[in-house]
Amino acid sequence: MADTARVAILADALDYSEGSAKMFITNLLKFLVQNKPRGLEIIIIRGKKSSGWEKGDVIEIAIPRPSKAFRGGYLASAPCYLRKQVLMYFRDRRIIDIIRRMDVDLVHIPNLGGAQAPPIAYLYLNNIIVTLHGVSPLVLPPSIHYRGMSILKYLLVKYDVLKWKAFFRRKVRHIITVSYSAKRNISKYLKIPPERITVIYNGVDNRIFRPIEKEKARSYISKKYGIAHKFILHVSAYQPKKNVENIIRAFYILKKKYHADVKLVIVGKQPDRLRKMAQNLGLTGEIIFTGFVPTQDLPFFYSAALFFVFPSLHESSGLPLIEAMTTGCPVITSTAPACMETVGDAGIVVDPKNYQKLAEAIWTLICDSSLREKLSHKSLERAKIFSWDIVAKKYIDLYFKLVNQL
Repeated sequence: MADTARVAILADALDYSEGSAKMFITNLLKFLVQNKPRGLEIIIIRGKKSSGWEKGDVIEIAIPRPSKAFRGGYLASAPCYLRKQVLMYFRDRRIIDIIRRMDVDLVHIPNLGGAQAPPIAYLYLNNIIVTLHGVSPLVLPPSIHYRGMSILKYLLVKYDVLKWKAFFRRKVRHIITVSYSAKRNISKYLKIPPERITVIYNGVDNRIFRPIEKEKARSYISKKYGIAHKFILHVSAYQPKKNVENIIRAFYILKKKYHADVKLVIVGKQPDRLRKMAQNLGLTGEIIFTGFVPTQDLPFFYSAALFFVFPSLHESSGLPLIEAMTTGCPVITSTAPACMETVGDAGIVVDPKNYQKLAEAIWTLICDSSLREKLSHKSLERAKIFSWDIVAKKYIDLYFKLVNQL
């Protein structure tokens, strides 16, 4: 049985992504390095080199990506996109040459989402593993997933599906995904045998996401963001599947039918039409759109809120649910399979399409402080399985298992 493993991790998301993608790869590398046993060598390949990663058996290699040239509408952006892909192909071939020279056991591509396939150049390798975060374009109805999406992005999804079915379904050695719900969807839609898919849940850094004393959290939010009133919370970067429109509709019922004395705080980038929707419903001042909030401030929002509302139509994992539970914030979520899998019995679930039922659930939780307290305790207990230390150790165990199968 091998007691050494040399793993190359493609970490472009550190430099060229934002939001959850960057957070995931940052935490994956951070906790892999912290929990790394003797015998595991990690080679980080990214676009820009930084200090701090290299030590012992951790090597960082920077290979710059071609500059972004993707502007000017469909007619202009399509040839620019094709040009960039050609340049990326030759960059990928450079990476492959380095991987071969360094005698790497496994090549881990950790940031594939939305049915994304590996770059076509990686057909030259036989030791690829990937973290595929989900296949939502294949699960959701086109009217939901593709709403507001450009023609080019739509075609790219179709191209990725073709790559999976024609090449990478057989070429990729193993797939890691973030829930059993996502595993079922990947197996179903990409025709990949379940035994080649391992579930490792998403993690949160519990040194950042932790319970904060409620009055301290409320004071911080009041001083920095001017939110002094009690509130319920939603956090997301807008996508149609996040179902924010139904949160607003439910909140309207909450105000008109129940006269609830609470605000709704929506954290994250949201389109202007949602603000107009709130205005048209007479909810100006009752719904607070904060825009982007730094990660370090999110635990204060979760801890200050009465509870968290996340009635998504589809998720592969539902990272904001994990963040909320790790702070002890009670949650209301949806009957979407991954959402129910994530919260277990630690949250209230409702049909995400029925905003009247959502309003009733919100009102029930507003009125029942003992239920909020009960859900808070259950959330903290449930959140223990989503620790990044646990997640990193599962990745390490899988690396060694796969190397032993070579």
